[in-house]
Amino acid sequence: MLKQLPRLAVTYVRGRWLQRKAQAITLADQRRFIEEIAPMYAEDRWRSRKRIAEELKVLKPWLNKGPVLEFGSGAGAVVSILKRWGVDVYGVEYSRQMIAQTCLRDDTMPLVQADGLNLPFADCSFPVVFLWGNTLGPVPREINRHLMLKEARRVLKQDGILAISVRNRFSSIGRAVQPLEYPFKYHARKGEWTSSQQGYNRSYGYLDLEEVLERAGFEIHTRLTKRKDATLAVIACLK
Repeated sequence: MLKQLPRLAVTYVRGRWLQRKAQAITLADQRRFIEEIAPMYAEDRWRSRKRIAEELKVLKPWLNKGPVLEFGSGAGAVVSILKRWGVDVYGVEYSRQMIAQTCLRDDTMPLVQADGLNLPFADCSFPVVFLWGNTLGPVPREINRHLMLKEARRVLKQDGILAISVRNRFSSIGRAVQPLEYPFKYHARKGEWTSSQQGYNRSYGYLDLEEVLERAGFEIHTRLTKRKDATLAVIACLK
């Protein structure tokens, strides 16, 4: 036990240091970061569509409820897959570069350029809303993440469902528990390309995720992943 204390102390101090660095990243900083990585991110996501489609199969029982709205559609990989499955889907993305990258690959994609904190849709418009593929985690500041969830709640129909997935800070894949918040650089093409700016991410445990959802007016209906998986994914409904 005594031999483990120095290592635990180093892990704790490093985690606190990373968390302070992450907390200095603003929403404007994050949006500049996303603009920078858009071409490489799009390349990675479209190359990974087979894997993404496998991950999305768990959501098929809920896709027959009607139109689906995806927050933070990024390079459009999820929207592309759902569209191929015959789902009536709309993607919302703030980044013009991400939308441009999507249109280079498919210019018929149903995308809307809008802020996820202030959507151009009426209340109770969609029976299914996606915050899938770690859309919530990269949003800096707790208040902004809360506003995004509240906006998802606003446009969701009363009997609708929210499908959300986030990074799991207790994943067995990592060597140690991740800090709640941490900065990172985006690496692509097997390390040949690295972003010049640092991005932000917030990881969650199940209790963390349950708490933030409840605060925004949701409750967890179904857990889709296990506690040690790389991501935590749940179906939530309105309280």
